[in-house]
Amino acid sequence: MRLRVLLVCVAAALTAGAMAPTGKATAECRGIKDCVSVPGPWVIVPAHSEATYLLQCPGLKGLVGGLDAVATSPAVRATFEGRLGSPVAPGTTTTRFAVFHGQSSADTPQAFRPYLGCIPTSGGGSRSTTSARATAPGAPFDFWMKQVPIRPSPQIVASACKRGESLVTAWKALVFDTETPPDTALAAHIRIRLKTTATGAIATVTADGVLSAGARAEVQVVAVCG
Repeated sequence: MRLRVLLVCVAAALTAGAMAPTGKATAECRGIKDCVSVPGPWVIVPAHSEATYLLQCPGLKGLVGGLDAVATSPAVRATFEGRLGSPVAPGTTTTRFAVFHGQSSADTPQAFRPYLGCIPTSGGGSRSTTSARATAPGAPFDFWMKQVPIRPSPQIVASACKRGESLVTAWKALVFDTETPPDTALAAHIRIRLKTTATGAIATVTADGVLSAGARAEVQVVAVCG
């Protein structure tokens, strides 16, 4: 799956309700007309570490008009990447998907669940460069994403750049596609090793017998290429 966004971006903080208790209503569509709520899976954040996850509007239709998140602990902080430009608005700051970052100061694995508020596309988002001396950011990078369920047997999950591109960066994410918070201890039973090449990323995934089909564990591999 190919997605495009400027890699030169700011890390924009989520709304005040981002770290609300998991039983509290989220606010990704609050005050937004014709907004469709898009909940993501639970993204595992290792102890004293971080995790990244890409969540898109259904079918890549519409624009991200609002965002929110819930977490398993107040020790988790969540942000998203916003594009440069003005005014700060859907189509300028956001696009058809969002890249979330979760950081945790907890001593044990935690998780956060991102939410998008997607709205119909109505154009806009263009901007001009007025300074003759300034250099605008380059063309958007491509985000190539692969997300699949984790099987009991070892598996390989690869995400590759298109022909003529080279890898800029890559990430992997362990997620649980459940409504309620997962048992984060299950993360210890899943091993994901990411290897990068000049043109893509390859994850080797192994899970022991503790993981059941009902856990709904998945792995996301994203290659950022240009």
